[in-house]
Order: sequence, then C-alpha cells, then structure tokens
Amino acid sequence: MPSIDVCIVATRRPDLLVRTLDSFDRNLFRNFALQRVIANIDPVFGTSRAGEECAELIRAYDPQAEIFHPNEAGFAAAVARVWAASRAEIVLHLEDDWLLRKPVAPADILPFFAEKRTAQVSFNHANKNWDIAAKGPFCTIKRSRRLFGLALPMKIRIPNFLTSPSFYRGSVARSAARLLDPRFDPEKQFCRGLNPSLEAHVLRLRNRVVGEIGDYFIEDLGRAWRETRGIEKHLLDGQSVWSEAPPSSHAPDSMMLERA
Repeated sequence: MPSIDVCIVATRRPDLLVRTLDSFDRNLFRNFALQRVIANIDPVFGTSRAGEECAELIRAYDPQAEIFHPNEAGFAAAVARVWAASRAEIVLHLEDDWLLRKPVAPADILPFFAEKRTAQVSFNHANKNWDIAAKGPFCTIKRSRRLFGLALPMKIRIPNFLTSPSFYRGSVARSAARLLDPRFDPEKQFCRGLNPSLEAHVLRLRNRVVGEIGDYFIEDLGRAWRETRGIEKHLLDGQSVWSEAPPSSHAPDSMMLERA
C-alpha cells in the first residue's frame, strides 16, 4: 500500500471539514498508507473552539498530525506551510470544502507519476470543467507573449497547476513552497505573471487531469456554503478574498476576509 503525506488547508469550519474527511476516508485514505497528516487551520469564519474542533477531526486520522494555527489568515502562506512540512514522495493536497464522490485507488493515480514531467495529478470538477477529449489530459492556460511590455496577438499554452484536491510530486510541492509569494493566490502565481520565479520553475512540468466532464471525482462544497451566508469570493490585487460585500480597494478591513 503506497505511503502518502496528506496536506490539508482549512479554515474554522468543522461542519465542512467533517464531510470532506469522511468522503476522502471512505473513498481514498483506506486505499493508501497515510504517512503523515499536515494541516493549517486559518483563523477565519469561526471561533478558536471551532478551530480546535477541526484539529480534533484531523487527529482522528493521525494522532500525531502536525497542525498549524497561524495568528493571521493567508491562503498562499497556508499552502506553502503544509507543503514545506511534507516528506513523502507523493503528497495529497486537500482543502476543507470538497466531497470525493467515488473511490480512488493507487492504480488510478500513481502510474501517471512514472512520467518525470508530471508534477500534479488533479481531479477534474465542475468549476474547472476541463475537456480532456478536446484539450488533452494536461491542464494548461493560454498566455500572450510580450515584447517590450506589449502583449502580442499570438498566445502560447503554459501549465496550469491547481490547489483543489490533487496529488503532487512531493519534491515539486516542497520546491514550490519555497517560491510561493504570500501576497498572491497560489494558483494564480503558477501561470498569471505574478511570480516569474515560480512560473519558470514549473514551466516544463505538467498537471495531469483525471475525470471526464460530467463524471467528476470531486464536488465543491464551498460555493453552496458561501451562498447560504451571503459571502462572495473575489480576486483582488492577485489575492483571493471572501467578503460580505463587493470588494474595492477602499473597503474597510472589517469587510474583507483574506483567505481563498
């Protein structure tokens, strides 16, 4: 049974985390050996007691789990923190608001890592909606070439790496952790010109997507959770923010929840 580290990025939402962990336990954890669990619980959306409840849920799967409780929330910092603490050859990256809908066995994932350029194997989902049949199995994004600061009409494809539930090659996750800039959303740093050092580092690597459109492995729980509470997610100055009102550069800090 292959050993993996599980890296969990969470907020103080035990009601969501318990559903996420239960679905991954039933469909994935029991098919792998969990070497270590590393988690970051950001101080957002709940009380400190809710944060402790999240830690208790995680320790049910690994009593020796390494759990970070930072004083300030920050998505990129959280991702970098758990990735940097990993040790396994393969790392499962999780967020606290996803449902795994069907079983995942090592044979479904690990053979893809035999190709040295494969750095990530990610689960397709309705938000990503990656059309493997039309676009191929490797997730990319189109970017314009630039000359003297001007965008040229011809675009190129560069790799697009995700922070939704996925498997990462451990060495890549740890090297990326050293390059992540805490000021920006981690996904955007891989491909949107926000972090040239990180982009250059992963330029020749690939993200293999599994799960055809309409037959997704995972389901986003976070959108419904936000909608019932009137919370919106936006990208502001390269960072994901959750707010109770449309954000602006002049919005008071009390209206902004810096977390992705």
